[in-house]
Amino acid sequence: MILMVACTVIPVHIAFEYEDQPWCIILGIVDLLFFSDLILSFFTSIPECEKHDEITDRRKIAMKYLKTWFPIDLLSIVPFHIILDTHDSYSKF
Repeated sequence: MILMVACTVIPVHIAFEYEDQPWCIILGIVDLLFFSDLILSFFTSIPECEKHDEITDRRKIAMKYLKTWFPIDLLSIVPFHIILDTHDSYSKF
């Protein structure tokens, strides 16, 4: 459901450059939920393919997550709009 909100709200926000407070709050909540998902992924057990068992060792979970989905999840929460706005404000001087 969060992905559906993000996929509909973000393109409208980018296309029409809304600066209204409700849009910013919605996008902030979506970013916060994705960030909490990133943190929780370090503590969630993962299935082990060979033995049909669960891996519960946090070190193994973290290493597997860092090697697989972590870069994608990290890119999904980077606030590019803030970074680009900051860069634009420095380039004007």
